[in-house]
Amino acid sequence: MDPEDFENVTLNDTEFGQEIHYQRPSDLVLIPTAIVTLLSIVADVLTIYLIAKFKNLRTTVNLYILNWRICNVLFLTLSPINFIVLAFVEYVYKDIICVWFGEILVTLTGNFMFAIALTLDWCILNYASQSFALKVRSPEIEDRDEVKVSNWAKHKKTVYSE
Repeated sequence: MDPEDFENVTLNDTEFGQEIHYQRPSDLVLIPTAIVTLLSIVADVLTIYLIAKFKNLRTTVNLYILNWRICNVLFLTLSPINFIVLAFVEYVYKDIICVWFGEILVTLTGNFMFAIALTLDWCILNYASQSFALKVRSPEIEDRDEVKVSNWAKHKKTVYSE
């Protein structure tokens, strides 16, 4: 079969009395999508490698980013596969589509959850009181009630300089 055969396929749906039109996506959409996906995967893998290799990059925020990048790599590898299957395969079983959409939904939800966690962490650090942020982020401090703002700056220097 030629690729031209799949460009405009019309199926009659006798169950609902409507016609279903399948159109092959244009190369103007596929090529930029593939380039952006590959560049994003390379950037995510590089970020994962750098955080895993250098111990001084293993901070709380960077661990959020590491987990977010892992979830993003999963999403970026599953989405194009799903897009290609739906665009070029004439008929796909409903069970397979349910599994693919489920995986994409889980990884996309994971991406949103990591973004929310990073945003909350940033808001706590910047807008909440500094002693509250120190209490939340520092489990190694024993006497949490007597933490002062002057100790916050000292603690911040020791955590981020290591």
